[in-house]
Amino acid sequence: MLLKLCLIFTIIIFSFSESTATTLVDSKTSTLQEAINKASDFDTLLIIGHHKVDDLQVNKPLTLEGGDGSVIDGEKRGQTITITANNVSIKNLTIMNSGRGHMRDYSAIRMIKVSNCIIENNRLINNFFGIHLEETTKSTISNNTVENDSRLDSQSKMGNGIHLWNSNNNEIINNTIKNHRDGIYLEFSNNNKINQNKSFNSARYGLHFMFSNNNLFINNNFRSNLGGVAVMYSENIEISRNRFSGHIKPGTSSLLLKEIKRSKISENNFRDNTISVHMDSTDEILFLKNTFTNNGIAIRILGSSYDNRFISNNFIANNFDITTNRADLSNKFSKNYWDKYVGYDTDKDNIGEVPYRPITLFSIILEKIPNSVLLLESYIVSLIDSIELYLPVLTHTQFIDLEPRISLERRFE
Repeated sequence: MLLKLCLIFTIIIFSFSESTATTLVDSKTSTLQEAINKASDFDTLLIIGHHKVDDLQVNKPLTLEGGDGSVIDGEKRGQTITITANNVSIKNLTIMNSGRGHMRDYSAIRMIKVSNCIIENNRLINNFFGIHLEETTKSTISNNTVENDSRLDSQSKMGNGIHLWNSNNNEIINNTIKNHRDGIYLEFSNNNKINQNKSFNSARYGLHFMFSNNNLFINNNFRSNLGGVAVMYSENIEISRNRFSGHIKPGTSSLLLKEIKRSKISENNFRDNTISVHMDSTDEILFLKNTFTNNGIAIRILGSSYDNRFISNNFIANNFDITTNRADLSNKFSKNYWDKYVGYDTDKDNIGEVPYRPITLFSIILEKIPNSVLLLESYIVSLIDSIELYLPVLTHTQFIDLEPRISLERRFE
């Protein structure tokens, strides 16, 4: 009996060791595709050296892990790595020089109809698309650096850093993306979590998504992109504790909301943008505890937006806190801090007794005559402000905060 148990135990150990074997793949002695073809399911390939590949196919569950200085080089020919199997991990590699083209989305890593994959701790340098997920689920993209050549002068030469198409229930965590067309892009992709990423210097948007519902975007940093974040044709979105800064190109905004419904935007920091939030046909959004500092326009609300609530936000040193082309009664303001407010608080409850109207007369003029922005620092604007103080009937009365907060509450910076 004891001999039989020992034999069974030996077989189990042998089988386990076979299924998790580690193979050293040195570019001087073997090709990476040959090593993948020979490997068994769930093996680990420890990769060293500089491997030149042409559409490397990973079609079984494997771990590809880089050693010191390991490089996978697509030599600008086409796809670099294509994953078509579940349970693939790619770690600690430098992956560079995918092809570029107008007809195909050449990528450093392309994942097609897979699940439970892990892409982490990689450097993806000078690729068309960085990481491309197509019909991919329950996978994690984390701690990668995805960086394009900063000298590229056309969006047509750039793909997106991390791209999700029809991909659900994934986590995109703590990646740094620079110099791509869109830093992160989602289309027809639901229930994803985008957390702690940094998206800088994108030729279009730091984050861009369309037709994608029930996604969570928290603790990300969007800085100095052409536009910050574009959110379109989606619902049940949460955008919380993100930083939006340095989006200063004329006509751009740090957060563009186009036909968004039933969503929450909370505790974000908007600083040094031309327009922080632009709302177009956007309904039932809760803006809660956001801070808007030193922006040209903090929030621009087009008349096609209804039933939005703005509660406990801070408005500090903006040229215009709110602008609109038609103020609708269904949009409500409550308990916001407005640094331009000059009311009083006799009962010391931190709520002003005089309601505040954030729409200024000059902002109305600006909506009708955009070129009037050239007069922003002129004496005539100071005169308009003085007239408005004594004749508030000149401005919109539909946008009104009946309970303006007196003191500033410091929040997420």
